[in-house]
Amino acid sequence: MTVYVFTGLTTEQIPAVQLAELVRPHWKIEALHHVGDTTFTEDASHLRAGNAPAR
Repeated sequence: MTVYVFTGLTTEQIPAVQLAELVRPHWKIEALHHVGDTTFTEDASHLRAGNAPAR
């Protein structure tokens, strides 16, 4: 898997290894969202609760 990260920092300001350590926790969360989206089709749901915006 290839992940592209855009930042205004130079490699002198933050080495690639340190940048990867900062980004990795975000992708763990995204992996869980992917499971919910594909297994339970959460993104396809049109149910709304309370004052949630309608699409």
